[in-house]
Amino acid sequence: VMSEFEASPDAYFYRIPNLARNRQYSVWVVAVTAAGHGNNSEKITVEPLAKGTGSSKGNGSFIIRTVKAEDSGNYSCVASNNWGSDEVTLNLQVQGK
Repeated sequence: VMSEFEASPDAYFYRIPNLARNRQYSVWVVAVTAAGHGNNSEKITVEPLAKGTGSSKGNGSFIIRTVKAEDSGNYSCVASNNWGSDEVTLNLQVQGK
């Protein structure tokens, strides 16, 4: 099943709702202007992991499998609850072939 989501032009991240934990998803982005659609980015495979503590999959990890040089860039993690939110942005630089 394919779903399409639209983010505002000034957004640096988009949270995809209602993903099932421990399932794999293919994700890609494309820019759209009045002139039409641009080229699709490379597809990456992501897997939302189960919540919890003390588990190797319960630490809020975000997994990018078969990483490529094109995956280099800034990745943000946002945590929020009723009392507020916090965000950290990390820069991933993929080296090698």
